[in-house]
Amino acid sequence: MARLPKGLKPLGLSRQPKRARSSYFLWCDTVRSSSLLDLELEGKSMAIASKVLSARWKQLTPEEKRPFEEQSRALKDAFKRAQTNETAAVTSDPPLLPEGWKAVRDVGTDLVGYTCVATGRSQWHRPGAEDAVALPPRPVSARRAFELALERDGLALPAKEVTARWRALPPETVRQHEAAARAARGVYKQELRSMRLNLAEETPGAPQPPQAAASTSPQA
Repeated sequence: MARLPKGLKPLGLSRQPKRARSSYFLWCDTVRSSSLLDLELEGKSMAIASKVLSARWKQLTPEEKRPFEEQSRALKDAFKRAQTNETAAVTSDPPLLPEGWKAVRDVGTDLVGYTCVATGRSQWHRPGAEDAVALPPRPVSARRAFELALERDGLALPAKEVTARWRALPPETVRQHEAAARAARGVYKQELRSMRLNLAEETPGAPQPPQAAASTSPQA
């Protein structure tokens, strides 16, 4: 897998919206900021201060609580809308990118760009079907290769039993499986390097990655 350019992170790991505060905590913020209880709480522990604030909140009338409850509902609605927008950014149509591409979010601007896994090249505009890059099949781990071998022999076993059989193998057999897995990873990396060189020769003057053009807007 090609390393993401500096300043980019996978779109699915983007910053989540901040959860809305309850009416009680909104009221606590107001009380603390107005210093109404400074003398009473001075030198008290946090646990005692929390008990005092909770008791005061329970003494408030419904009319006194209403502004904070309305503010909390508005914040919760905004939080739900932000969550919906965040989900739409990840799952919006079209749902799939062309093969060999992944969506990334620029940390500096919070804008979405796209990175080619094979070449490491990034761009603002969404790649089309013509930009698809057929990647070599990703190699599997030694344990997964062992499991696939069992399946080829007609043994479709639960994961726990596969793990038990794997752990029961002689050390020399395990080393052979691990050596084969390392060799497969080496071949995979070499194929990616060769593909990257070939694509670089075919597409000279590739555009700069999004983090290098953070001051500009993405192209439509």
